Amino acid sequence: MTSAPRRTAIIGASFVLASAGLLGTAVAGTHGGTHSGLKSTTLTVHAPANTTGHYKATVGGKLRSHKTPLAGETVTVQQRTGKGKAWTDTAQTGVTDASGKVSFTFTQQATREQYRLSFAGDTTYRKSHSGTVTVHRVKPTPTPTSTEPAAPTS
Repeated sequence: MTSAPRRTAIIGASFVLASAGLLGTAVAGTHGGTHSGLKSTTLTVHAPANTTGHYKATVGGKLRSHKTPLAGETVTVQQRTGKGKAWTDTAQTGVTDASGKVSFTFTQQATREQYRLSFAGDTTYRKSHSGTVTVHRVKPTPTPTSTEPAAPTS
């Protein structure tokens, strides 16, 4: 059991530290799911409406905080095969460049897929995800063959 003079000393020291702003600084930050102190982020996404040759899809985006590009942050691609379906991670990650841009190129499996980008957040920035883009899988256009006769050789 602690004696009364020792409790008074501990309470007095805590009061002095709290008054000086030194108590609790080690635990400052996000606790219990709050976002106090974290900067908000915006993640945009863009992609062509159709795949290119060999069903290649390219999805790109940009990560910003208050209109300032965020470089060196990890972004992942999520996909789903239709509206209302659950999002799944594609296991593809990319790191934003100095302009906050990131790009992914992959082979699309389904006829129609939706994609979005996701940023998990960190100790400085809040998590965010982009809107949704839909990409249709289109067969590549065959290369036309020449119907001109070959020129005679000498």
